[in-house]
Amino acid sequence: MEDRKILIIEDEKPIADILKYSFEKEGFQVQCAHTGSEGFSAACSEPPDLVLLDWMLPDISGVDVCRMLTERYRIPIIMLTARGTDRKSVV
Repeated sequence: MEDRKILIIEDEKPIADILKYSFEKEGFQVQCAHTGSEGFSAACSEPPDLVLLDWMLPDISGVDVCRMLTERYRIPIIMLTARGTDRKSVV
């Protein structure tokens, strides 16, 4: 079986570390990026088999990174968010 590569784009290092540990334990190659631009560059230099992408990143939103990646590649992307429901909608 060939090595499967996962790219984790997550700005919170403890979350990225837990995900990385869990996937490496299952035999995946894992690369972590902590900003949207770093993650986009990593995906462009060596496209992974899967991207785990945080919704809210410090420099570029996860939605924008997702859009940029899907315009160039056919990579499955799973969006992660810790955003709660305490935000009130404005109508």
